[in-house]
Amino acid sequence: AEKEVSPIVQVCMNIRAPPVYGGARMFEALRMDAEIRRIFAVNVRGFMQDGDTITAIATAPGVSAVAIVRVSGPQAVGVADAVFRGRAPLSRAAGFTVHYGHAVDRYGEPVDEVLATVFRAPHSYTGEDLVEFGCHGGAVVTAAVLDALLGAGARNAEPGEFTRRAFLNGKMDLSQAEAVADLIGARSSRARRASLEQLSGRLGSRVGELRK
Repeated sequence: AEKEVSPIVQVCMNIRAPPVYGGARMFEALRMDAEIRRIFAVNVRGFMQDGDTITAIATAPGVSAVAIVRVSGPQAVGVADAVFRGRAPLSRAAGFTVHYGHAVDRYGEPVDEVLATVFRAPHSYTGEDLVEFGCHGGAVVTAAVLDALLGAGARNAEPGEFTRRAFLNGKMDLSQAEAVADLIGARSSRARRASLEQLSGRLGSRVGELRK
């Protein structure tokens, strides 16, 4: 018989877990958060390459005015700096700052006008250094920016890896990690409100109070 995978491991592996809202199962899942993070810290190479820098297009595919390409990891600022041309290097930038310039390919040719937003660890979505390039939408432009970041040393992120890193770095608990997917997939105002409340951490806080 196939061995059942726990809800937390399913989330960390980007496998959609069965609903765990409410009841003893949610309590048990949240109780295991710290233990799961400890296990993954020891065995993380089985699920992600620890210490590397990842990149991906963060917005939905298709034609749009603006798209976002994200890069996260210990070398995120250096990788972004290698493809960014602006008034000053991103390596000098403080967190929560936005910089206008151009993204260039591996040959130094301009790819697009961009706004580079810098986040310094631990104050980012993933808890790592993180840079988001706001560029023009469209498959060709975003693919070119992504290719430039890959050429500068980042690797393609696995599906859900930014959220996985956020969980492993203690930026969110299991209920919040699941709420990210629920909020993106919400099809009604009621579902959106419920997911947003869960993402705020209220559910985890309530369960934490019950544990005391």
